[in-house]
Amino acid sequence: GLDILCISNFTLCARTKKGRRPSFDEAMEPADADKLFNDFVGLLSLSSLKVGKGFFGRHMQIDLEMEGPLNIYLDSKA
Repeated sequence: GLDILCISNFTLCARTKKGRRPSFDEAMEPADADKLFNDFVGLLSLSSLKVGKGFFGRHMQIDLEMEGPLNIYLDSKA
């Protein structure tokens, strides 16, 4: 009896060796990311669950409660 709402999110590929601001240099191109997101939603739609989705690349305001993990990978050798 559960539903799924898919909201696209993004990951910053940050280089921290110089400066403090994250960079999008190594992020996936928006068109490719949009296709990947829609393919994922399409696969979920094959299940018996009710699947909804947000809008890729658009400003959305949602209520969200999350608990857990924040992963930060620091490569001190780089």
